[in-house]
Amino acid sequence: MGQILKVSSDGQQVCVFKSATSGNNQKNQLKREINVLQQISQHWAPDDPDRPRVPQFFGLVQSSRGQVIGLLESFIDGTNLSELNLADDTSSTQRRLWERQIEQAIASLHERGIVWRDVKPSNVVIDKAADAWLVDFGGSWTDGWVDEELAETVQGDLQGLRRLNEFLL
Repeated sequence: MGQILKVSSDGQQVCVFKSATSGNNQKNQLKREINVLQQISQHWAPDDPDRPRVPQFFGLVQSSRGQVIGLLESFIDGTNLSELNLADDTSSTQRRLWERQIEQAIASLHERGIVWRDVKPSNVVIDKAADAWLVDFGGSWTDGWVDEELAETVQGDLQGLRRLNEFLL
């Protein structure tokens, strides 16, 4: 994806602007992310207690000619799993909680026919309340997390989840 910018209102970060700066691949990823976030919004209201922890989709950003140049989604204040020092700073109880939260979120998405697409630690954000959020629905695959032939499939999500669980333990 192109740029990711935090958007503030009255000094509080309220959302994130994601854009596709150039290239067909980035534009396709942006389209996929918009599509998935719209699907999630159709299935779950923002305050639905069963809603998986994924950013809330606020809307599209368009140029003066109507071309989609980005999206706005809720800002998740936290740190991604790849930046946390799990061995030193995180109890096994907390890691198991994150494992369950991630598994439940993926299962909820799959029940509605939605695929996460790029399971890896940098696409899980741990918020200030120590809850795990799934981010980045643009689609891709990362060597070592999901095999290329399983990319953007339920089987790929499940493979990535197994590897993510190993990472957490």
